[in-house]
Amino acid sequence: SYSFRTRQQLLQAAVERLAEHTLAGLAPLPAPDDAGPGDLGGSGDLADAVTALLERWLTQGGHLQLARYELSLEARRRPEIRAVLVESGAHIRDKVAEMLAAGQVPDARNRAADLVALLDGILFDRLVGAGGDAGTDGGAPDRARLRELIGALLLAVTRGGAAP
Repeated sequence: SYSFRTRQQLLQAAVERLAEHTLAGLAPLPAPDDAGPGDLGGSGDLADAVTALLERWLTQGGHLQLARYELSLEARRRPEIRAVLVESGAHIRDKVAEMLAAGQVPDARNRAADLVALLDGILFDRLVGAGGDAGTDGGAPDRARLRELIGALLLAVTRGGAAP
């Protein structure tokens, strides 16, 4: 109660702090290279960087992702928290859209929203879903399989949904 007088203030601060952590994690991601979206799933730097980011979020950052999911559920019951969550999510999608636009990916804003949603689905499935192969216990995901999946997603999203 010293820093936050109400539960509402505490939850809002937690959402904002988690968003800061997420944005900081996106900072080192490179833009898609000038060779075009077709290279994104191959040996592209972006696919490797996204794979490394998800590995971090699935292992040492797993507790932060679990907290985000808990806060997301709480936000369904508290509209004022939902507003903060939606705003922080918009910042993340904007950052990804800027990165895709820098790589000349068409319709970057919509494709960024799709990519973020798909990556969030992978995180959720691996951390708490039926397909979990990693968790907060420090178990590492299968890096090769994760890289293959990320490459396929990047190809599909940057090509506007075409099969890789």
